[in-house]
Amino acid sequence: METEGFVLKSISVRNLASLALKNACPRCFWIRTRLGFKAPWSIFPSIFKDIDAFSKKLTGVHIASHQAPPSWLMKFGSMLGDRLPVPHWSKFSFQDPSTGIALRGEPDEMFRVQDGTLAIFDYKTARYSESQGQLEPLYRVQLGSYRWIAGHLGMGETSLTGLVYYEPHTSASAESILEVGFKIEFTALIKKVETNLEEIDRLLTEVKRIVSLPVPPPGVEGCRDCKSVDEIRALVLA
Repeated sequence: METEGFVLKSISVRNLASLALKNACPRCFWIRTRLGFKAPWSIFPSIFKDIDAFSKKLTGVHIASHQAPPSWLMKFGSMLGDRLPVPHWSKFSFQDPSTGIALRGEPDEMFRVQDGTLAIFDYKTARYSESQGQLEPLYRVQLGSYRWIAGHLGMGETSLTGLVYYEPHTSASAESILEVGFKIEFTALIKKVETNLEEIDRLLTEVKRIVSLPVPPPGVEGCRDCKSVDEIRALVLA
Protein backbone atom coordinates (compact mmCIF):
# COMPACT_ATOMS: atom_id res chain seq x y z
CA MET A 1 0.00 0.00 0.00
CA GLU A 2 1.43 3.34 -1.04
CA THR A 3 -0.08 6.81 -1.22
CA GLU A 4 1.58 10.02 -2.34
CA GLY A 5 0.59 13.58 -1.68
CA PHE A 6 -1.73 12.76 1.19
CA VAL A 7 -2.49 15.77 3.39
CA LEU A 8 -4.20 15.53 6.76
CA LYS A 9 -5.96 18.84 7.30
CA SER A 10 -7.52 18.17 10.69
CA ILE A 11 -7.73 15.60 13.44
CA SER A 12 -10.16 15.08 16.29
CA VAL A 13 -9.08 15.24 19.89
CA ARG A 14 -9.91 11.56 20.39
CA ASN A 15 -7.94 10.38 17.35
CA LEU A 16 -4.92 12.40 18.45
CA ALA A 17 -5.22 10.93 21.95
CA SER A 18 -5.19 7.37 20.58
CA LEU A 19 -1.45 7.79 19.95
CA ALA A 20 -0.88 8.24 23.69
CA LEU A 21 -2.17 4.78 24.55
CA LYS A 22 0.22 2.02 25.47
CA ASN A 23 1.20 -0.01 22.40
CA ALA A 24 -0.38 2.52 20.03
CA CYS A 25 0.26 1.17 16.54
CA PRO A 26 1.67 3.67 13.99
CA ARG A 27 0.79 1.34 11.10
CA CYS A 28 -2.86 1.20 12.15
CA PHE A 29 -2.86 4.95 12.66
CA TRP A 30 -1.46 5.52 9.15
CA ILE A 31 -4.17 3.30 7.65
CA ARG A 32 -6.92 4.98 9.67
CA THR A 33 -5.88 8.40 8.37
CA ARG A 34 -6.33 7.11 4.80
CA LEU A 35 -9.79 5.84 5.75
CA GLY A 36 -10.76 9.20 7.20
CA PHE A 37 -10.69 7.60 10.67
CA LYS A 38 -13.80 5.61 9.74
CA ALA A 39 -13.16 2.02 10.74
CA PRO A 40 -15.05 -0.55 8.65
CA TRP A 41 -18.00 -2.25 10.35
CA SER A 42 -17.66 -0.09 13.47
CA ILE A 43 -20.94 0.68 15.25
CA PHE A 44 -21.16 2.89 18.35
CA PRO A 45 -24.34 2.34 20.40
CA SER A 46 -26.42 5.52 20.49
CA ILE A 47 -27.48 4.88 24.11
CA PHE A 48 -24.20 6.35 25.35
CA LYS A 49 -24.78 9.54 23.39
CA ASP A 50 -28.29 9.71 24.87
CA ILE A 51 -26.96 9.35 28.43
CA ASP A 52 -24.26 11.93 27.73
CA ALA A 53 -26.82 14.42 26.45
CA PHE A 54 -29.07 13.70 29.44
CA SER A 55 -26.17 14.34 31.85
CA LYS A 56 -25.55 17.75 30.31
CA LYS A 57 -29.25 18.63 30.51
CA LEU A 58 -29.34 17.66 34.20
CA THR A 59 -26.43 19.99 34.92
CA GLY A 60 -28.36 22.80 33.25
CA VAL A 61 -31.54 21.97 35.16
CA HIS A 62 -29.65 22.01 38.47
CA ILE A 63 -28.05 25.37 37.70
CA ALA A 64 -31.40 26.84 36.67
CA SER A 65 -33.07 25.56 39.85
CA HIS A 66 -30.31 26.24 42.40
CA GLN A 67 -28.14 28.91 40.71
CA ALA A 68 -25.14 26.67 41.31
CA PRO A 69 -23.49 23.64 39.70
CA PRO A 70 -24.36 20.17 41.06
CA SER A 71 -22.69 19.31 44.34
CA TRP A 72 -20.56 16.58 42.77
CA LEU A 73 -18.91 19.07 40.42
CA MET A 74 -18.08 21.29 43.38
CA LYS A 75 -16.02 18.40 44.78
CA PHE A 76 -13.30 19.35 42.30
CA GLY A 77 -12.36 21.94 44.91
CA SER A 78 -12.39 25.04 42.75
CA MET A 79 -14.97 27.80 42.99
CA LEU A 80 -16.90 27.24 39.79
CA GLY A 81 -18.64 30.31 38.42
CA ASP A 82 -20.66 30.64 35.26
CA ARG A 83 -21.34 27.65 33.07
CA LEU A 84 -20.06 28.44 29.58
CA PRO A 85 -21.71 27.42 26.32
CA VAL A 86 -19.60 24.67 24.75
CA PRO A 87 -18.75 25.49 21.13
CA HIS A 88 -19.52 22.90 18.46
CA TRP A 89 -16.43 20.98 17.38
CA SER A 90 -16.45 22.83 14.06
CA LYS A 91 -15.91 26.07 16.00
CA PHE A 92 -13.76 24.67 18.81
CA SER A 93 -10.76 24.15 16.53
CA PHE A 94 -7.33 25.61 15.98
CA GLN A 95 -4.74 24.99 13.27
CA ASP A 96 -1.31 24.21 14.64
CA PRO A 97 1.09 26.57 12.86
CA SER A 98 3.96 24.09 13.12
CA THR A 99 2.28 21.09 11.46
CA GLY A 100 -0.58 22.76 9.61
CA ILE A 101 -3.00 20.29 11.21
CA ALA A 102 -6.14 21.65 12.86
CA LEU A 103 -7.05 20.05 16.18
CA ARG A 104 -10.80 19.93 16.87
CA GLY A 105 -13.09 18.62 19.56
CA GLU A 106 -16.00 19.34 21.85
CA PRO A 107 -15.70 19.01 25.64
CA ASP A 108 -18.73 18.00 27.66
CA GLU A 109 -18.59 20.89 30.13
CA MET A 110 -16.87 24.24 30.54
CA PHE A 111 -17.05 26.62 33.50
CA ARG A 112 -15.47 29.93 34.32
CA VAL A 113 -13.66 29.62 37.64
CA GLN A 114 -14.01 32.58 39.98
CA ASP A 115 -10.37 33.56 39.44
CA GLY A 116 -11.15 34.00 35.73
CA THR A 117 -9.57 30.78 34.47
CA LEU A 118 -11.39 27.86 32.83
CA ALA A 119 -12.51 24.48 34.13
CA ILE A 120 -13.06 21.77 31.50
CA PHE A 121 -14.75 18.43 32.23
CA ASP A 122 -15.58 15.29 30.28
CA TYR A 123 -18.32 12.83 31.24
CA LYS A 124 -17.85 9.05 31.16
CA THR A 125 -20.75 6.62 31.53
CA ALA A 126 -18.78 3.82 33.16
CA ARG A 127 -17.50 2.49 36.44
CA TYR A 128 -13.97 3.56 37.24
CA SER A 129 -12.02 0.31 37.16
CA GLU A 130 -8.60 -1.09 36.27
CA SER A 131 -9.58 -1.21 32.60
CA GLN A 132 -10.71 2.42 32.78
CA GLY A 133 -7.40 3.26 34.43
CA GLN A 134 -5.61 1.95 31.34
CA LEU A 135 -7.41 4.62 29.33
CA GLU A 136 -6.03 7.46 31.46
CA PRO A 137 -3.46 8.50 28.79
CA LEU A 138 -6.34 8.80 26.28
CA TYR A 139 -8.41 10.97 28.60
CA ARG A 140 -5.40 13.04 29.67
CA VAL A 141 -4.64 13.98 26.07
CA GLN A 142 -8.31 14.64 25.32
CA LEU A 143 -8.58 17.11 28.18
CA GLY A 144 -5.16 18.57 27.41
CA SER A 145 -6.27 19.10 23.83
CA TYR A 146 -9.35 21.01 24.96
CA ARG A 147 -7.11 23.16 27.13
CA TRP A 148 -4.73 23.65 24.16
CA ILE A 149 -7.54 24.72 21.83
CA ALA A 150 -9.18 27.03 24.37
CA GLY A 151 -5.88 28.78 25.00
CA HIS A 152 -5.16 29.30 21.31
CA LEU A 153 -8.69 30.62 20.74
CA GLY A 154 -8.14 33.28 23.39
CA MET A 155 -10.69 31.85 25.83
CA GLY A 156 -8.18 32.03 28.68
CA GLU A 157 -5.94 29.75 30.70
CA THR A 158 -7.40 26.47 31.97
CA SER A 159 -6.66 25.79 35.63
CA LEU A 160 -8.78 22.66 36.12
CA THR A 161 -9.40 19.59 33.95
CA GLY A 162 -11.18 16.50 35.11
CA LEU A 163 -13.44 13.52 34.46
CA VAL A 164 -16.88 12.79 35.85
CA TYR A 165 -17.63 9.07 35.89
CA TYR A 166 -21.36 8.38 36.04
CA GLU A 167 -21.35 4.91 37.56
CA PRO A 168 -24.57 2.90 37.15
CA HIS A 169 -26.24 1.07 40.03
CA THR A 170 -27.23 -2.31 38.59
CA SER A 171 -28.58 -4.05 41.70
CA ALA A 172 -32.29 -4.63 41.11
CA SER A 173 -34.87 -3.52 43.67
CA ALA A 174 -38.60 -2.95 43.83
CA GLU A 175 -37.96 0.81 43.71
CA SER A 176 -36.36 0.38 40.28
CA ILE A 177 -39.60 -0.89 38.76
CA LEU A 178 -41.90 1.64 37.13
CA GLU A 179 -45.31 1.14 35.61
CA VAL A 180 -43.88 1.83 32.16
CA GLY A 181 -40.48 0.21 32.60
CA PHE A 182 -37.59 0.65 35.03
CA LYS A 183 -35.01 3.20 36.11
CA ILE A 184 -31.25 3.06 36.75
CA GLU A 185 -29.54 5.36 39.21
CA PHE A 186 -26.05 6.77 38.66
CA THR A 187 -23.46 7.98 41.15
CA ALA A 188 -20.99 10.65 40.10
CA LEU A 189 -17.31 9.95 40.76
CA ILE A 190 -15.00 12.88 40.05
CA LYS A 191 -11.34 12.60 39.10
CA LYS A 192 -8.93 15.48 38.52
CA VAL A 193 -6.61 15.04 35.54
CA GLU A 194 -3.28 16.80 35.16
CA THR A 195 -2.55 17.85 31.57
CA ASN A 196 0.57 18.93 29.71
CA LEU A 197 0.39 21.25 26.71
CA GLU A 198 3.83 20.13 25.51
CA GLU A 199 2.42 16.62 25.12
CA ILE A 200 -0.16 17.95 22.66
CA ASP A 201 2.53 19.66 20.59
CA ARG A 202 4.61 16.47 20.61
CA LEU A 203 1.71 14.29 19.48
CA LEU A 204 0.77 16.67 16.67
CA THR A 205 4.37 16.48 15.46
CA GLU A 206 4.19 12.67 15.61
CA VAL A 207 0.93 12.71 13.62
CA LYS A 208 2.60 14.83 10.94
CA ARG A 209 5.55 12.44 10.79
CA ILE A 210 3.37 9.34 10.42
CA VAL A 211 0.93 10.70 7.85
CA SER A 212 3.76 12.12 5.72
CA LEU A 213 5.15 8.63 5.11
CA PRO A 214 4.41 7.33 1.58
CA VAL A 215 3.94 3.79 2.91
CA PRO A 216 2.69 2.58 6.29
CA PRO A 217 5.35 2.27 8.99
CA PRO A 218 5.97 -1.03 10.79
CA GLY A 219 3.25 -2.04 13.21
CA VAL A 220 3.52 -2.91 16.86
CA GLU A 221 4.36 -6.55 17.50
CA GLY A 222 1.24 -8.50 18.43
CA CYS A 223 -1.19 -5.83 17.19
CA ARG A 224 -4.54 -7.55 16.66
CA ASP A 225 -5.76 -4.91 14.21
CA CYS A 226 -2.66 -5.40 12.07
CA LYS A 227 -3.34 -9.12 12.07
CA SER A 228 -6.92 -8.54 10.92
CA VAL A 229 -5.76 -6.19 8.15
CA ASP A 230 -3.26 -8.77 6.93
CA GLU A 231 -5.88 -11.51 6.98
CA ILE A 232 -8.31 -9.38 4.96
CA ARG A 233 -5.58 -8.47 2.49
CA ALA A 234 -4.70 -12.15 2.07
CA LEU A 235 -8.35 -13.01 1.37
CA VAL A 236 -8.70 -10.24 -1.22
CA LEU A 237 -5.49 -11.18 -3.01
CA ALA A 238 -6.14 -14.95 -2.90
